Amino acid sequence: MRLLVLAGTEDGRELADAFKQRGHDVLVSTLTAYGADLAQEQGLNARSGAMDAESLTELLKAGSSVEALVDATHPYAVRVKVMAKKVCDDLGIPYLRWERSPLEIADHPLIHWAKDLSSAAQIAAEQGQRILLTTGSNGLAEWVSLLDRNNKLLYIRVLPTSEVLKRCEELGFKPYQIIAAQGPFSQAWDEAMIKQLKIEVVVAKESGKVGGTFEKVQACLSLNIPLVIIKRPVVEKDSQNTTVAQFIKHMEDNYMKSEIIILGHGSRRAEANQGLLEVAEKVSRLMGQPVTPAYMAHDHPSLPEAVEAKIQGGALRIVVMPLFLFRGIHVTVDIHEELREIREQNPKVEIIFTKELGADDGIANLASLRIKEALGI
Repeated sequence: MRLLVLAGTEDGRELADAFKQRGHDVLVSTLTAYGADLAQEQGLNARSGAMDAESLTELLKAGSSVEALVDATHPYAVRVKVMAKKVCDDLGIPYLRWERSPLEIADHPLIHWAKDLSSAAQIAAEQGQRILLTTGSNGLAEWVSLLDRNNKLLYIRVLPTSEVLKRCEELGFKPYQIIAAQGPFSQAWDEAMIKQLKIEVVVAKESGKVGGTFEKVQACLSLNIPLVIIKRPVVEKDSQNTTVAQFIKHMEDNYMKSEIIILGHGSRRAEANQGLLEVAEKVSRLMGQPVTPAYMAHDHPSLPEAVEAKIQGGALRIVVMPLFLFRGIHVTVDIHEELREIREQNPKVEIIFTKELGADDGIANLASLRIKEALGI
């Protein structure tokens, strides 16, 4: 499948790479050029830059149109989630939300939960004068407006990019207030920074294990200073809080189109082979998607040729239906041998072999109909 993965974080890139390893055609979209560089270092195709609804729509429709959007943005990127879901709904494209697993944090007198940034600012102001923000650079303007900086001293830990540092300086932060560093950070690193700056209260987001929340919790508890944690936004019902393998299986089971091949024996007589074409056309109408005929012998495409064409077209799941009455040597041996070789050569492609027609009531009814037609009854 052609997938657009919105992913500016480590776990998002890991998810995109897992999709690529499964054989999907993946484009990673990040907010920053730095995030795109990290994705490209992992061998992923990537683009960068903020998008609004119009630019996202153009990206989804450009070239070979995207078949599904996977939103693996940060748990707190609410605006992006809402916008991406609406665009997908408008275009009729599947939207899948990957939500990193939350941490299980035990209750403790030093840990204070805040429902949003505003309440976090109020709690932090009550807990101390020297406040360390580890919540990123996007909400800094709001922090500045909420806290009286004549009475409070704010320290901020942000990414060391020129764009972010410029934003910090424009908001009035002095160099001694800015810790520009790239995580992940260990507990020891956090403790050393807190002690060096004489921090009295730390503010963080519940960013899960990947986001370093656990290390911040342990550092604050070890140093006996309060930690204010901003709760995650409510997870929408279409979020998939599962393992990577489970998430990929969910997507493939529910959204990946299965290519269909109907396999007949084949004949030296062209008019006999025409029958398989007609059956394929009728099954195509019933299934609402293309159905490809293939032949065991005497005509083309053969089964390997038909499967190879599907794989070259990007198929990751192929259904092969043998149009044979009973379980003869072709159904039980020959076809399985051909499929075994194909599977060995294409381990990322799932090939499903259905049952033959068999002694089905539908066959019996059709046989009865033909007899009645011959007898004129």
